[in-house]
Amino acid sequence: MAQRWSFEEDCVVCKFCIEKQYRDIEYELLGELVNRLVESGFERRSSPAVYKRAKDFTYLLRGWDAPHAVKQVREIVRVRKNKEENYRWHLWLESFINEHTKEGATEFPTWLFEKSSDLLYVEPLQSLGPTLKEVFFEFVEKKGFSIPDICEKSQVDKSTISRIKKHPEKSISKPTAMCLCFGLRLTLSEAQQLIESAGHKLASNPVDLLVAAYFDSQNYDIFDANDQLCTRQLPLLFGYTKERRKKKTNSK
Repeated sequence: MAQRWSFEEDCVVCKFCIEKQYRDIEYELLGELVNRLVESGFERRSSPAVYKRAKDFTYLLRGWDAPHAVKQVREIVRVRKNKEENYRWHLWLESFINEHTKEGATEFPTWLFEKSSDLLYVEPLQSLGPTLKEVFFEFVEKKGFSIPDICEKSQVDKSTISRIKKHPEKSISKPTAMCLCFGLRLTLSEAQQLIESAGHKLASNPVDLLVAAYFDSQNYDIFDANDQLCTRQLPLLFGYTKERRKKKTNSK
């Protein structure tokens, strides 16, 4: 019977796959990985066994279903990948704040960078909480905005609001939830509440951290936020930027 893989061995394999940028561990890299395990103090394993294990890690790191993945492999990938990506995201956020402050635009607090670990990615919500309908209309009443006003400020059409009201069991996309937070003028903690009620979670990726910076600084210029995303070649919250909006308005 084959010896079970230890947690420490799996960590070595996962780190190796990350270093190789999730490349397929073909034979040119397989020998290097086998030697890495031996150098780390583990008994030599057969090349097929190491190849099979590395393949699981490369698949999961890419976000694919792994052919042989066990629970331990999945957990190590989740922890190690988030650790690596969070580090890159933190560097990105720091440069974004420095650049934005240098331009003399709205100042985003360094708190967001220092505490961005509070926005770590977690698995989709499993526990039941207030529905999106309950949270959304509670904020509508609390903030005192009309539905047409919210639609205009959030760039979300009335049919979406109607769907939230008539079909509370259905959710909305994360960008749409973020747009509604802009329209409702929510604080960061309030925005997290609404986004979570839609079945999503603020994460430590560039889009979420940039948007969270707007909520935290109470800057609700949704077009400016979309422009910032566009400038950094990140996914937009909605379909057009401030410049395209000007052209569309002038052409009427």
